[in-house]
Amino acid sequence: MTRKALLVSLSGVLIFLLSGLIWKFNQKSEQDARIIQQIQSIPSMSLATLNGEKVQIDEFASDRPFLLVYFNSTCDMCKIMLQALETRIEEFNHVSILLASNQLKNELEGVLEEYPFLHQQHIKLVLDEEMHLSTYLGVRSVPSIFCYDSSSALVASYQGPVKLDIILKKLPHRKEGRP
Repeated sequence: MTRKALLVSLSGVLIFLLSGLIWKFNQKSEQDARIIQQIQSIPSMSLATLNGEKVQIDEFASDRPFLLVYFNSTCDMCKIMLQALETRIEEFNHVSILLASNQLKNELEGVLEEYPFLHQQHIKLVLDEEMHLSTYLGVRSVPSIFCYDSSSALVASYQGPVKLDIILKKLPHRKEGRP
């Protein structure tokens, strides 16, 4: 009789664990679907630059192709991407570029000195201190790159490094419908 009770108890525990795994998988699938839906257009949220200026992301994009790069200044792949972007920045003059990080302000201050091109008018470096943007975008690794056309529609997204040539091919060179 105790053997039978042990088997029934063990079966109950296994069913409980299996149903928990199925529930967790469904929750994750729903979350992924929600993120995919919400990143289809440029986020409408405000973040601060290092000097405290508020940047409304969707307004900053301002009817231009938009490149959003979520990065970390200590990430080697992110550094390589920033160096490549610096050498080819003139090819991105038609693009509004937002670099976002959840690092502390003092950790990012050296980035502006190391990469002077970040001071250009069409580029902003913002702090995501409370990780609202990274959560909204579903960032899992850095760099995470999101390319939007001039009508604010997502044309490509990448988790991890990607060549600038691929990004440039995704970003249109002028507003659709304009010569």
